[in-house]
Amino acid sequence: MPEKLRKRRPRPELEELDEPVDDTPSKTQRKKEMHELQDLGERLLELKPEQLQAIPMEESLRDAITAMHSLKAHEARRRQQQFIGRLMRDADPAPIREALAARDGQSRIAAANLHLAERWRDRLIDEETALAEFAREYALRDWQTLRSLVVEARKERSESRPPRRYREVFRSVRDILDAAASEIASKAASDQAANAFPDDVATPDH
Repeated sequence: MPEKLRKRRPRPELEELDEPVDDTPSKTQRKKEMHELQDLGERLLELKPEQLQAIPMEESLRDAITAMHSLKAHEARRRQQQFIGRLMRDADPAPIREALAARDGQSRIAAANLHLAERWRDRLIDEETALAEFAREYALRDWQTLRSLVVEARKERSESRPPRRYREVFRSVRDILDAAASEIASKAASDQAANAFPDDVATPDH
C-alpha cells in the first residue's frame, strides 16, 4: 500500500512574513532623539542674538531663544527652557544642525589662522629670511610696511620697550592671512558654481 501523505506544516518563515511589521520608533530611539534635540537647543542658547540670525529656524523659536537671554530669575528661565523644548520638538533639526556645523567649521578655520599668524609673527621677528619667505608664500606686492614693523618690533625687544610694534606685526600678518583665506574660499565657491552650471551645456537641436 502506498504510504500516506504526510500533512505539511506551514514553514515558520512564511508565517512570520504574514505578521504586521511595527514601524514605530522604539522607546530607546525616541529617547535618543529627544536628547539630541535638547543638546541642539542648548547649542542655540549659547549663541549671541546676531549669531542666531544666521541659523535657519521658525521665528517663534528664534524669538523664544532671544527672550531667554533677558531672563534672570531661575523659575522664569526654567519655564522658558521648557517652552523652547516644546518648540524644538516641532522644529526641523536638519537645517539647524547643518548651519551649526558650518559655523563650527568657520570657527576652526579662524582658530587655525590665528595660530598660524602667531607662528609667522614670531618667525618674522626671530628669523632674517622669514620676511622674504612670507612675501613669496602670500604673493605680497608691497611688503615694505610689514618690513618696517618687523624692524621696529626687533628694536623694541632689544630695548625692552612695550611690545606695541610686536602687536602690530601680528595684526598685519593676521589681516594678510584672512585675505588669503577669503580669496581661496571665494575661488572655491566660484568653481563650485561653475561646475553646477556649466556654460557649455549642450542644447537640443530644433
